[in-house]
Amino acid sequence: MNKKLTLIGLGFIALMLLTMGSQAAPEQGIEYEWKNGIATVETENVTISVNTFGNLPGFHYKLVSGLNYTVIFKQLAEYEDQNEDGVFQASETLTGMPYLTLTSISWIFSGFNVEETEGLVTAIHFNFTADEIIGLVYDELDITIAMHLYLEDQVIDGYELVGGTELKFDLYISGWPWESDTNFLALRFDIILSEGMQVRNQFDQQIDTSVDNSGSEKKLENKAGELKQELTFQNEEKTAFFGYADKAQIKNQTESQYEYSSVNASYCATGENVLRIYLSFEHFDYLIYDPSLGTYDSGEEDNVPFAWVTALIAPVIFVAALKASNKFRK
Repeated sequence: MNKKLTLIGLGFIALMLLTMGSQAAPEQGIEYEWKNGIATVETENVTISVNTFGNLPGFHYKLVSGLNYTVIFKQLAEYEDQNEDGVFQASETLTGMPYLTLTSISWIFSGFNVEETEGLVTAIHFNFTADEIIGLVYDELDITIAMHLYLEDQVIDGYELVGGTELKFDLYISGWPWESDTNFLALRFDIILSEGMQVRNQFDQQIDTSVDNSGSEKKLENKAGELKQELTFQNEEKTAFFGYADKAQIKNQTESQYEYSSVNASYCATGENVLRIYLSFEHFDYLIYDPSLGTYDSGEEDNVPFAWVTALIAPVIFVAALKASNKFRK
């Protein structure tokens, strides 16, 4: 009953936001608007847009300079690491165990929370909740993605964030129906690149996205000594990035505290300017993980107002054990 009331309340909030259209808070320098189910966060040099209709978990990311790409969360898949390289390959998926396609789930926007210090906005937080996960095998599965945009540079749990341009999202997963406690779970991201964009790995080596090698995933080697691993996306002199931590916090039901475990990644291209990335997690009952997307580019224009257009779209259901204490992870 409480869950139903919560969902009704969130739906009412979203409805109010959608009907409000546009709002401004001049003293904060913030403008709110909602148009045709698209949510947009705009800073001086970047615009992040999200489809809020509930069936496409992802983001469109665009610099003032015109550099842009899209990130979509696509699948969760359990696999057996047969070659012991710590990353996902399509040949390692389990027989009879289907992918969980995240775009087949309906998502509910939670509303947003503006964080202020001495009357000045310092951050915006929001998240998404999966309304229903189809299939009896997933009846215990909970997934949450909580989004954070900080206006000043931050260091959170050793993860460095660029203020005003980097969108951090905290991933929570619990209740995955494991086939074996020696298996891994892979989360697939698709990155759709704009024309002429080059991709480079952590060692500044170019990744060819013009060829189709889907099904032949290669391991991304992590850069030693750095928590935050980055793929960069370049168009002429403009650079954006997708960042992911090489550590996740995991806990089993028999344990009282989280511990850190390694996170590795593999990738393939489709030949259509699409890069697929698979982040691999060791066995867990509860998972907390922090990827992000952003830019180091200061853009080409000044005096662009900071704006917000409701919603975002990504897998989300609050982890059962964290519902009470993690309304927004900051």
